[in-house]
Amino acid sequence: LSQANYIWDARAVARAAEMTAEDRFMCILPLFHVNGQVVTVLAPLCAGASMVLAPQFSASKFFQTVDKFKPTAFSGVPTIYAMLLNTPGTENYDLASLRFCICGAAPMPVEVFKKFEEKFNAKILEGYGLSEGTCASSINPLDGTRKVGSIGVPIHPEQEMKIMDHDNNELPQGQHGEICIKGPNVMEGYYNNPGATEAAIKDGWLHTGDMGFVDEDGYFFISGRIKEMIIRGGENIYPKEIEEVIYTHPAVAEAAVIGVRDDFYGEEVKAVIVCKPGMSATEKEIMDYCFERLAKYKCPKSVAFIEDMPKTATGKIQKRKLVEDPRWTAE
Repeated sequence: LSQANYIWDARAVARAAEMTAEDRFMCILPLFHVNGQVVTVLAPLCAGASMVLAPQFSASKFFQTVDKFKPTAFSGVPTIYAMLLNTPGTENYDLASLRFCICGAAPMPVEVFKKFEEKFNAKILEGYGLSEGTCASSINPLDGTRKVGSIGVPIHPEQEMKIMDHDNNELPQGQHGEICIKGPNVMEGYYNNPGATEAAIKDGWLHTGDMGFVDEDGYFFISGRIKEMIIRGGENIYPKEIEEVIYTHPAVAEAAVIGVRDDFYGEEVKAVIVCKPGMSATEKEIMDYCFERLAKYKCPKSVAFIEDMPKTATGKIQKRKLVEDPRWTAE
């Protein structure tokens, strides 16, 4: 990434979020990650705003910090929102200072989105981006139409976004393909790896590795990572669709759907779940819940309950570790 990449993207974020010198951004993400760097440090600085820098994210201390320093916004990943939603005693704190909250780095479960806004009376702006695109490429408008479950529209007129097929052809509205971006925020390349750079950037378009589609209004939706797509007996299954259903179950705090090896179908669908404190569910209960709401071939054929999800330093669920977990790879 170049300095020009950073400056352009920070200004684009500040413009899209309508930041002013009156804003105060709370940074709860690590500063080695572009989300923390761009959204909650550089963008506010571009607008002359101030910041509250937390040493690290803590669900219990988050509410105390908001109550004390009155930030107007913060940026987090979906897992953080789920943790905050399930933190007890939050009614004792004043969150009225929050003008909006930004969510990115991974798809936000619709159920978590709705419940967080309802509980805390906060406006969530879901966006999308990746390190190779500096940070942010799209976001739901602050004052325009917000579509729950969408990653929004291009963050700036100079940011181009398309859905492409395997042959780099643009796909029409509603068809699933790879999300590709082009603009001043696209990286110069991978360090000392021209082969990887050539594979990722074609004719100026960065191929993100994320699957999605665009609707008739130009809003983009993400279906998941290409590498995470489950192919069961020749059928393409997108884990995010199943996770959205599982998150609506009242006992579920976190859910991840993965593909596990199957001798007959090639891959089968497995759900890995963390229950809310003091609540529980059974494998049969979750499977029946999905059967009532999904096509049969998309439903999990097995369910595992664990205490904690493996996560990155920014709070993203590490599905690769779940896929490789010896507890079920040996089955």
